[in-house]
Amino acid sequence: MSTLRWILLGIGLMVIAAVYFWSRRRERPAAPAPVRRPPVEPYFGEAESAVVAEEPAPASSVEAAAAPAEAAPDRESENLILTLSVVPRATEGFAAAATLDALAAAGLCRGRFEIYHFANPDGGGADWFSAASMLEPGEFPDAESDAGVPGITLFLVLPGPAQPHAALDAMLAAARRLAADLDGDLEDARHKPFTALAAQRMREQLGEWRVRSEAF
Repeated sequence: MSTLRWILLGIGLMVIAAVYFWSRRRERPAAPAPVRRPPVEPYFGEAESAVVAEEPAPASSVEAAAAPAEAAPDRESENLILTLSVVPRATEGFAAAATLDALAAAGLCRGRFEIYHFANPDGGGADWFSAASMLEPGEFPDAESDAGVPGITLFLVLPGPAQPHAALDAMLAAARRLAADLDGDLEDARHKPFTALAAQRMREQLGEWRVRSEAF
C-alpha cells in the first residue's frame, strides 16, 4: 500500500504543477501587434527635385496682333490700345476688291495674322498700326470674293512704335482716307460717331500713357 500511495502522491503533484503552469500562461499578456509605419518618401533637395512647367494656351490671331510684343505681365498698366473703325453706309458692306485697294492706297500691306499693317516709314522697328476686318477673326477676304466687309477696325498698340504721336496721326489720316475712298463713316471704340473731340481724347490718352510708362 505504501508504494501505491507514493505513486498516487506523485501523480497528484504532477497534476497540481500542470494546473499551476497552465494558469500562469493564461495570465501572461499577449504580445502587442506590430505597428505598421507608413513608407518613408525619399527626400530630394531643391537641386534634385523635378519641376514641370505648364505651357500657356495660345492666343487667337486677333488677340495676338493686339498684344504688345514685349509687354511684361506684371506691368499691364503700361499697355494701351487706341482704336477707331470705318463702317460702310451701305447695308451690304464694303466690296472685297475695293477694300483691299483702299487699304493699299492708304499705305497698309497684308502681313502677320492675315491682316493689314502700316510699317514704320523709317524701316525696322514695330509697325505703327494695323487694320482688321470687323468680322472675326479679322481676316479680309480675297479680292475675287463676293463676301462683303462689314467694316474696318484700325488699332494702335502701345508700347510699340518708337514715335507714338506720329503713329497716331498716321492712323487717323489713314482712317479718313479709307472712309472717303469706301464711302464710309468713322466710329470710335464705343461705335459712336468719331468727332474732333474723340481724336483729341485719343491724343490725351497717349500723353497719359507716356507719363505712366516713364514712371516705371
